[in-house]
Parts: sequence; structure tokens; C-alpha cells
Amino acid sequence: MFNERPDRAAKFYIKAIFSFSAQLANDENNHLLTLIAKSMGLQPQIYKRVNYMISLEYREKKIVLEKILPFLSEYREWLYWKESKLNVALSIAEYFKNKRNLGKVEYIEIIELLFIDLAS
Repeated sequence: MFNERPDRAAKFYIKAIFSFSAQLANDENNHLLTLIAKSMGLQPQIYKRVNYMISLEYREKKIVLEKILPFLSEYREWLYWKESKLNVALSIAEYFKNKRNLGKVEYIEIIELLFIDLAS
């Protein structure tokens, strides 16, 4: 697929999204997510789901790459998920910080990072 003519090549889109979910849409969890956002210096973007869950979400590349990932990296000992997940996210973020348009080689490298992490 990567060796196709440019007009027939597959299109790939990678979007940086941060989503932190709380269990129930109640006042306590809403306050918790607000405190998390403020601790990162961000305005809370809290969304209620149809299944009575709430989440704190950011979809702007600049916020995810320049605010959230450095914050998570600084406080990595607080994370409940594997450190390898953070390392993969930080590695992929470097591609977006250094280049506006990614090419075939960069996409293959990102896919390899994701699959290596999935296999571990």
C-alpha cells in the first residue's frame, strides 16, 4: 500500500486525543476532573456520556503534546497504566513536534511502535 502511486496511496490520519474518564457523572467526579484539568493549567473540558459516565477530554494537538504529555511524564509515578504506554505516547509525540507532514517512513515507524507495545 505504501508503494502505490501518490494519487492511489492510502491516507492516514493520526489525531492526538487525551481522555480521562471518571466512573459516574456525579458532583464528586466532576470536581475531581476539574481539579485534574486545573493542575495541568487547562480549562476543564468535561463531557457527559450517554452511559452516565463523565470524561475530561482534549483533542487539540498543541494541548495534548505541549501540556498533557509533559505533565504525565513529570508525574509518571502516579500513573496506573504501564510506563511503556507513556513512553510510546512520548515517542509518537516527537514525530508531530518535529514535522508537519509525515511521510511513508514516519507512518511505518509509528505503526511499529504501536504494534511492539501491543505485543508486550
